[in-house]
Amino acid sequence: MYNNLFTYATSELSQDAFICWLLSHAMKDCNSDSALSDCAKEFIRFFIKDLKNEDVYLSKPPEKQYKSIDVLITVNDKYKVIIEDKTHTADHDNQLIRYREIVQKDFDGYECIGVYYITGFQSDLKNVSDAGYVICNRETILAILKKYTTKIQNNIFLDYYNYLNEFDIRANNFKNSSVADWNWEQINGFYNYCQNNIDKDLKIGFGYVPNQTGGFWGMWLWNEIFINADGLNCEVYLQCEFTNGNLNICYRASSRNENNSNIKIQRKNRNALIWKNVNGNWENIAEKYNFRKPSRFGTGKSVALGVYNADISTYEDACSELKNAIDDFYKLVEEIKQQSKIMENML
Repeated sequence: MYNNLFTYATSELSQDAFICWLLSHAMKDCNSDSALSDCAKEFIRFFIKDLKNEDVYLSKPPEKQYKSIDVLITVNDKYKVIIEDKTHTADHDNQLIRYREIVQKDFDGYECIGVYYITGFQSDLKNVSDAGYVICNRETILAILKKYTTKIQNNIFLDYYNYLNEFDIRANNFKNSSVADWNWEQINGFYNYCQNNIDKDLKIGFGYVPNQTGGFWGMWLWNEIFINADGLNCEVYLQCEFTNGNLNICYRASSRNENNSNIKIQRKNRNALIWKNVNGNWENIAEKYNFRKPSRFGTGKSVALGVYNADISTYEDACSELKNAIDDFYKLVEEIKQQSKIMENML
């Protein structure tokens, strides 16, 4: 794809320009390819559900960066549609609510619609849903564009579709390549797959974690499980870490005090989440459930307690071992909870 425009125009501003260009073909006086016009109108109908069976048109050209809003379009002289465009970043600083407030104040009499147009990965879209924005993700975008690839010969349109489709293919190639060969696209593709297919009782999030050793791509699996660890309230959870071609599944804990702020987990707290007193003898429950000792124990607000014994070479291995780790994690947690209650009763 060396001669594809979007191989080089990868910024959100470039994608803003494409969105404006495509949707401009829905202008009433636009003398354009009818298929481009149809495609633009299909996107608008997706944005505004009430217009599913009506003709749609833009009342004025798309506006870029209106008071920091990526794209603002005016539809049928009735709707103001905010399009927040994301590639590999996420919403921040309550921006979605602020944009809606701006438009409602500036355009009295118009119905305000929010659209979150995202082509990359974002594991947590709760803020987007809570803000009432329509989520237009890569899957939806490609599905609409694909319908018109045989009807539209415009190079800009085809370059954009081909670029986005190739990215999607690479991201989903985690199923066909070894874990050791995964790059950031495949690991995020795998994490995204897990979020939609692994244990619905667990909340799942993922993203990049920078640190002094170079950082890693992580995925967190949690269910708000709190344990009193020798007087300190700790939340236990699983964390996947992908670095240097290896995928590790870790048993971890984060501390919570009464004000819900983090305080350091000390050795005694850590031990209370690993060991169990069995008839006067201490047994390593973490190892019993296949979580071996990590390379180093630390003291901090969040600490590693164990690394799951798993040989992960393929996507199938990753799915199977992750499910096994979740099962063992729940069993481990139950035993540690029992130990915690016994220790509390002894005080």
